Amino acid sequence: SKFRFANLRNAYLSLAYLRLAYLLLADLSGADLIGASLKNARFFGADLNEADFNKADLSGANFREANFLGAKFNRANLNQTNFKQVKNLFFYRLLAVESLYKAKNLNADLEKRLKAKKRCLFTINGCK
Repeated sequence: SKFRFANLRNAYLSLAYLRLAYLLLADLSGADLIGASLKNARFFGADLNEADFNKADLSGANFREANFLGAKFNRANLNQTNFKQVKNLFFYRLLAVESLYKAKNLNADLEKRLKAKKRCLFTINGCK
């Protein structure tokens, strides 16, 4: 499915099957993606502010240059997920996102803290 430049703001996509979806510069701000299947989806430059990915399958997804301010990922599958050059990526209570350890292209500081298994309020720039 191709959703280039799509306006999906506040869309209800809970349990949606969007594997291999192409969401170039799509606006998914405030979208409900709880439990959605987004395996290998591409979110290049997407606006994901306040999007809810709780329990979603994001394995293999690519979030290059996406904006994540306030996005939620509790119990999401992030195996092999690519977070290269993302903006405003926040993780609340790292251990709630168990598959974060298998995500790709996290910045060096995040990887270092994951190895130390510290619990904290975490942003891409460090613990608060």
